[in-house]
Amino acid sequence: MGGVSFGLQSNRNRRNDGTPRIMKIHLLTAALIFPTFTLAEAEVAQPTPAGIHFATTRKPEISVNSGILLDGKSLLEFFTQRVGVVSDNQIITIDNIGTANLTGLKLVIDGPGKANFKVTKILKTSLSPNLSTSFRVKFQPSQKKPAKATLHILSNDADEKSFDIKLIGSVGVIITPFAH
Repeated sequence: MGGVSFGLQSNRNRRNDGTPRIMKIHLLTAALIFPTFTLAEAEVAQPTPAGIHFATTRKPEISVNSGILLDGKSLLEFFTQRVGVVSDNQIITIDNIGTANLTGLKLVIDGPGKANFKVTKILKTSLSPNLSTSFRVKFQPSQKKPAKATLHILSNDADEKSFDIKLIGSVGVIITPFAH
């Protein structure tokens, strides 16, 4: 998760050996609505003349469908589809909510039903901070049985090298009403 760290030095509150105490504050940016603050005392070899130490941690951070889809926990479901008929597209959007470039974006589908799911090419394989790209997923069953697979979105995100979404498609006869 990306974040920003900065330290505040107090000249009035010194340690027993006379060195200044510095409070380090780290703001995690992955939770945009509820940011997390962590306070910890830190050592600084040479504080700035103004007495403020400032450093940033630049990291990419993937978010899929504005954070609605969660890595390894989300399911993209295609409801009853006839054999050989292509479903409507489901659009997936990848956002870089981090502070460094999100690179190496690649899509891989695996699992027993992988041949039944198709993805379009990602238009951008690298995203600067606050940019996004999208692709489409569709289901075209080849047999009269449900299909299951996993979509992996690969990237350089440090804690989610592979953002995984379960795919499931149902197959059956679609009954349409007719007039008498």
